[in-house]
Amino acid sequence: DRVRSRRVRAFATGLVGIGIAVWLVHLPLSRENLAMAYYRLGDRFARLEQWDAAIEYFGRSLNRDPGAVSTWSNLALAFETRGDSHQDAVHTWLRVLDLARRQEFHLHSERAEQHLRDLGVVPLVAPPGAH
Repeated sequence: DRVRSRRVRAFATGLVGIGIAVWLVHLPLSRENLAMAYYRLGDRFARLEQWDAAIEYFGRSLNRDPGAVSTWSNLALAFETRGDSHQDAVHTWLRVLDLARRQEFHLHSERAEQHLRDLGVVPLVAPPGAH
């Protein structure tokens, strides 16, 4: 009797768990949540030094949130670190610099300027109040 009761309770608990899992899978993801999920995947691949996959997922994230300076910055780092994408790295760091200046993210601006100098590009200094 006790064994049967435990089995029925375990079975019911399992069914509830499966039902919750099915419900969660079918929840619509917001654009921001999907962008963050792709960003995190890109970050994981970057930590594993799998640059092609990191670049792909940072790109997917940017398709959903094109103003995300941190994502652009990580994409630029991935291009730069991969080593065969100098032009892509420069272009992406310039994008980071532009967005960071517009959004007044000074640390991102300084970081982009330094990486551009390291890549042999002298970034233009924005006049005060230009953005």
